[in-house]
Amino acid sequence: MKLLSLASISAFVSSAILYAGVSQAALRITATDTSAGVLFSGLGNVNLSGLIFDGYRSDLNYFNSAIPVFQVGPAGYGDSHKYYCPPPGCIAGATVPGVLYTIPATSGAGDGFGYFGGGYSGVVVPEGYVSGSSLTGSSLFSGQTLASMGLVEGTYAFNWGSGPTGDSITFEVGVPPVPAPLPLLGAASALAWSRRLRQRIQVD
Repeated sequence: MKLLSLASISAFVSSAILYAGVSQAALRITATDTSAGVLFSGLGNVNLSGLIFDGYRSDLNYFNSAIPVFQVGPAGYGDSHKYYCPPPGCIAGATVPGVLYTIPATSGAGDGFGYFGGGYSGVVVPEGYVSGSSLTGSSLFSGQTLASMGLVEGTYAFNWGSGPTGDSITFEVGVPPVPAPLPLLGAASALAWSRRLRQRIQVD
């Protein structure tokens, strides 16, 4: 067994992103402990035909299990569109464990998208998103761990609709990150993150 070089890891991630953009059903977001913090990575596509357009949104990229909200993409406030199920809600899913307050992402890259719960639960996608097209993005929560965010390893799936209007988004905690654009990191954080990722990716 040998570890891939950092250059090989970069090539692997780039090629995987291109492959993922060809065909990905549903949305998938992973949460992974790294030495630089907790990394959320996401990819896939979403069928919006079973949801209702709720208009333009400019909101903070953050995690909060009380609602719940989990998303990826650039840190700070971003322009997006919100699609929801009318109350009492058509989205079925598990409760996401975690802290009951907002933790904003410190950096991010790629497309901004994710899930929000509550009475009008649904998804957030980039402004101008075309239903069924590919999405990929990531967010880093610097200085955090899965434990400090209250996250418990497991898979939390949220489903809506059926047949041609059905789709889902899955939040997977404690698994390797899906291929996605990497957040911008400081030199020390980038080195720590790359060392941790290199431990995860092995070849014969």
